[in-house]
Amino acid sequence: MEGVRNMHSLLVLVFAMFMVITCPQVVEVAYGENNIDFNYESPKYDLLGPSGQVDPKPWEIYPCTLPACTQACKNYLKDKFKSALCFDLHGHTSKKHCAYSSCAENGVRCRHREKTALLKFKAELIDDYGRLSTWGNEGDDCCEWEGVLCDNRTNRIVALDLQGPGDSFFQLTPLRGNISSSLLELVDLNYLDLSFNDFNQSQIPEFVGSLGKLQYLNLNSSNFGGSIPHSLRNLSMLQLLDLGGNWLLIDTNLDWLYGFQSLEYLDLSYVNLQQAITWLQAMNRLTSVKEIHLKSCGLSLIEGNLKLPNLEVLDVSQNKFTGRVPDLSSCLSLRRLSLNDNMFNETLAENFRYLSKVEYLNLGSNHLEGIFSEAHLFNLSNLRELDLSFNSNLSVKINSSWSPPFQLSVLKLAYCKVGPYFPKWLWNQKQVEILDISNAKIFGTIPDWFWENTLICWHLNMSFNQIHGVLPDFSSKFKLSIVDLSSNEFNGSLPRLPTTIRYFDLSRNKISGTILNFCSFRSVFGVLDLSNNLLSSEIPQDCFLNLMSLAYLNLANNNISGEIPDSTDYVCGLISLHLRNNSFTGEISRSLKNCKHMNILDLGENKFIGKIPQWLGDSMPLLGVLSLKSNKLYGVIPSSLCLLAYIQVLDISVNDISGAIPKCLKKFTMLSSRLNSDSWYGRYIVDGNGTNTFYDTIDLSSNNLTGEIPTEVTGLKGLVALNLSRNNLIGSIPRDIGQLELLNFLDLSKNNLSGGIPPTLSQLSHLGILDLSFNNLSGRIPWDTHLQTFGASTYTGNLGLCGPPLELKPCPKDEMSEKPTDAMKHEDMFITRGFYVSMEIYPCDLPACTQACKNYLKDKFKSVLCFDLHGHTSKKHCALSLAAKLRGIPAHIVIPKNAPKCKVENVVRYGGQVIWSVATLQSREEVASKVLQDTGAVLIHPYNDGRIIR
Repeated sequence: MEGVRNMHSLLVLVFAMFMVITCPQVVEVAYGENNIDFNYESPKYDLLGPSGQVDPKPWEIYPCTLPACTQACKNYLKDKFKSALCFDLHGHTSKKHCAYSSCAENGVRCRHREKTALLKFKAELIDDYGRLSTWGNEGDDCCEWEGVLCDNRTNRIVALDLQGPGDSFFQLTPLRGNISSSLLELVDLNYLDLSFNDFNQSQIPEFVGSLGKLQYLNLNSSNFGGSIPHSLRNLSMLQLLDLGGNWLLIDTNLDWLYGFQSLEYLDLSYVNLQQAITWLQAMNRLTSVKEIHLKSCGLSLIEGNLKLPNLEVLDVSQNKFTGRVPDLSSCLSLRRLSLNDNMFNETLAENFRYLSKVEYLNLGSNHLEGIFSEAHLFNLSNLRELDLSFNSNLSVKINSSWSPPFQLSVLKLAYCKVGPYFPKWLWNQKQVEILDISNAKIFGTIPDWFWENTLICWHLNMSFNQIHGVLPDFSSKFKLSIVDLSSNEFNGSLPRLPTTIRYFDLSRNKISGTILNFCSFRSVFGVLDLSNNLLSSEIPQDCFLNLMSLAYLNLANNNISGEIPDSTDYVCGLISLHLRNNSFTGEISRSLKNCKHMNILDLGENKFIGKIPQWLGDSMPLLGVLSLKSNKLYGVIPSSLCLLAYIQVLDISVNDISGAIPKCLKKFTMLSSRLNSDSWYGRYIVDGNGTNTFYDTIDLSSNNLTGEIPTEVTGLKGLVALNLSRNNLIGSIPRDIGQLELLNFLDLSKNNLSGGIPPTLSQLSHLGILDLSFNNLSGRIPWDTHLQTFGASTYTGNLGLCGPPLELKPCPKDEMSEKPTDAMKHEDMFITRGFYVSMEIYPCDLPACTQACKNYLKDKFKSVLCFDLHGHTSKKHCALSLAAKLRGIPAHIVIPKNAPKCKVENVVRYGGQVIWSVATLQSREEVASKVLQDTGAVLIHPYNDGRIIR
């Protein structure tokens, strides 16, 4: 928005200037580094500063409230002035305009026709919080209404500033509804800002193109949709056009921009420009343009080069550009260049060195290759920010003796090839505030001069390298606020930290000793991650209490001991607490009751004792992850846990919990929704602690739970993993288990479950791991669709189960009780060119299989076709192949393409000829049918044919 505000400032000043007459006087208005000079003359107007006093010196307007501004104006104007000019220098909400000219006691009166137009405009808007409450009745002066600016010579409305809550200074709410065509009555309107409102993806009204005097049109982020009306081409006086941040599309080229010869600022970010093939030619026609923003527009082609000598800012990030970065050497005024988040994938040309005015250069997140050296940078004396990050094939090789002509404040080289040595060319960079050289293939130690150069650095990221050595004392001279040194090989003890620190990650290193140096780490929004180190010893109670003021604390995978403090007289700021895999003892402390905002609580793999507290569900209503696994907890699962509506990972496995599974778990609102696809809680457990926790998990395994599996569990339709194994559960598997359509992991093994396997289990198409072994299940195994991918080990230990894949336990109906048919007696007439076998494929004794095949094949067959029905490893394929080989018969084995390599190699080794199929039952049947047609083979039962299996 920086560019918008700069342009906004200039135009508001311009609008103010045309309202006054001649008498030259120069006033300089300071705005950062961009000073604006303008002439105004007025025997009767004074320029008011923010305090309401005339200031003949350069000044800058700061935010103030409308009543304060209005009163300041009135105090100064009193009775001797007819009107006042107040300028919004930064493009913020109109409350900072010092009430415009409306604060004059004898100010202008708006025209009746335009007042009526504004009331019609308001009538079609939905103003939920009264932003337009000053837009009153017929007797009111509309020039005093919020967001309205009038020309005090003509009394006509010249500007409407109704910007929504995108302004960081004011908490506004967006206007909604429709834009009335009554705006056409405002014949002198040259400034219209409706940005950051909500127009419900409606189309930009066609009549906007008839507001012919518009110089400033800002509709950014106002939820417009559809095509951009071609009528906008009529706005030939536009200096600023901002349509970014909407749901708009261009269904043709950008020819309608050709007439904008005065346009200085263009923002079409997030507009769909995939059809705008000649977009570059259209940009080259904008000879006055200074800023172009085309972020995330779906652009993919660059045909030619951009030739705009006045262009200062170019943002074409987040598009689909490929190939070589375009030549921009003709854009000699460029100050900011954003080419990041594209797919540029060639060597970077050295023509960047011609952009001598560039201050900000972002080429991050592309696929750049080759070498980036000082030859790209040697003429960029104004460079302040350089981002080459996330170009994993780009080698940053800058001569160690080179002295850059610039002083960087921001340098990002993450995921580039910077190493193997620490970049020595940084030795003269002493103004760096943000440095990211994470995962940059850097080895060795950090030179002492580096720490001397980073005294003003506040953001430092050197994670995911192989840097070793001892860290310095950061407590005295440094101003560090965010530090990430994780995934390196730093050793020694923990360093002392400065009071400015807010985020410190030293995880996955070799830090040893105690945590005492960090006991003073205290911040309401602080983050401290010391996980996966060699820390030991006990944490003192007062130290632990102090650390609980942080928002995020991760001490997992160390050897730290101690107890969680039992005090309740403190303020807990924790949102996420990870103590996994340490030696903490004692009960789950009631001090955690104060942690009302806790999202993640991971106390697993420690030595906690006692019962799961009843208050846990009451005191942490926002809890999404609760892991108490592998402790020494006992008692029942408290019913209060059912109050955890946001729970997504519940793991109390490997304890001594008894009793029944609560039926009230149906109250797990988050797990009951299939729409819960972005489980950041589960993902955090996986990435943060290196464990194998699933998203959306309930794990109650390895306890002493009794009773039945509650049918309510089938209502948790967002569940991805359910583990109830190694308990004493009885009863049957819930028959509606098939409702858990997202289930990927189901383990009910080693219980006392009985009855049949519900047929609905076969509906779980996402199921990747299934274990029902060692129960008392009985009946036929549902043998269709996805369940065909599971082997016999899934069902072993259930003496009452039968059918495939338990090939040695056919169900009674499947046993061959019939005498051989005539077809069997005379099957030679059917088997003349080949022999077709469709069979289950679980391990059996190879010699026995081979002999069985040989006994049947004998000498009378010319070839054998074996059909792998289920895609599992099978010695039978080898047996058939070998038997056919010994008899001199070709063996054709149908195998799915995802079959293990070892299986395929063994089939070939024993003489089989592999015929590929897709890994679905339908494909295998279709391939087998074709082979049957081509060879004249005979279908053999897949698992219960006496001619093959003895």
